[in-house]
Formats: sequence, structure tokens, C-alpha cells
Amino acid sequence: MTREAAMSERRDLQQTATRRCSVCRQTKALDEFYNVRSRPLGKSYLCKPCTKSKDAAYAKRNPGMKNKTKKCTGEALRRLYARNSVYQAVKRGTLRKLPCLVCGDSDSVAHHPVYSLPLAVVWLCKPHHDQLHAEHAERTGEF
Repeated sequence: MTREAAMSERRDLQQTATRRCSVCRQTKALDEFYNVRSRPLGKSYLCKPCTKSKDAAYAKRNPGMKNKTKKCTGEALRRLYARNSVYQAVKRGTLRKLPCLVCGDSDSVAHHPVYSLPLAVVWLCKPHHDQLHAEHAERTGEF
């Protein structure tokens, strides 16, 4: 069976099929369940209301997790962009990976003194990179 035929069969089954929620035990139409690609029929085992209440209970038990999901904003997003830019530039060959500036070790990582200039990097080995960040943390009290 081709992929298109399998997807068509799955869509047809979704339009007519129902599923029983594993929490509230009610049988509901498949559109009452969130899409989850890895599950049979491509739907969650929990209905949408049960999923929402489960997620709300988890958020209440773990208040710090909400901040983790919002982590990739501001400075963290700039760091991510800079890291990806260096990776892509090295992969394309527009930026060459150099040995450690301090000891000459060929196994080096890129250090960004300023994240607003993503390709302006200093190449350091892992120990010297960690040392630089530790000194920065001592001076400023931040990582």
C-alpha cells in the first residue's frame, strides 16, 4: 500500500471512527482528541477536556516548568541563533574551525564574546571555554 493510500485510509477511518477516553471512559468522536502522530489513528488516548485538566494539574504541581517552556526568548534566543549560525557556516565552509587560541588543541568550540555578532567567535578548547565562563560568572554573578 502506498503512503498516500494509507493516509487516505487513515483519514476515512478518522471521519467515521470513535475512541474511548482512557481517563473519563466516554466514547467520543476522534475530533474530540488531540493529534498525536505516534499513536494509532494519529490521536491521543485522552480526550481534549481530560488532556487540558491533566495539563493544568501538572502545571499546578510543577510551577517552575512554565518558565522552562518560555526559556527560548530574549538572550537565550540570541544564543541559539548564534550557535546555529556558526554550525551552518562551518558546515558550508564559510567559517573555518580553528585550534584553541590558548593551548592550540584542535578539538575546539566556538565562544561568542558578543551574541549580536554570531560569526565573530573565539575558538577555545572545552577546558579553556569552561574556565572563561567560570571567570565571567565570578566577575558578574551570572553565567
